[in-house]
Amino acid sequence: MNKIIKGKRYDTETAKHIATAYSIHPRNDFSYWEEELYRKKTGEFFIYGWGNANSRYSKSAGFNTWTGSEKIIPITESEARAWAEDHLLADEFEKHFDITPEDYVIQSVTMSANLNQIVRELAAEEGSSISAIVTEALEKFFN
Repeated sequence: MNKIIKGKRYDTETAKHIATAYSIHPRNDFSYWEEELYRKKTGEFFIYGWGNANSRYSKSAGFNTWTGSEKIIPITESEARAWAEDHLLADEFEKHFDITPEDYVIQSVTMSANLNQIVRELAAEEGSSISAIVTEALEKFFN
């Protein structure tokens, strides 16, 4: 598929295909969709997506009637990275995106903050101490 969007050409035939993501629904389900991440020779990213009548790619076909459709969506590099983090394994991600030490630090700090919040909530729910929750989790992990 190719499309001109805001004066720029996006073409699935000439851009580099990075990855494909599929919905959890069977292909013949009304909610099924697929997305493919592409990178143009200029470095710009876009998603080519298509889906059935009840998917994120549906379009109106008249009064209260929907049909499947397809479209190209230009995205920023940070949006492409986020999409890839959601859909690719680490090795595949690293083939297409640079990983800097800062990325690891940001991920580590974010994970620590999220984990801290989860542990505090669990401790409050169970009426237990934070150290007891962490000890129990570590015992389960290592046993």
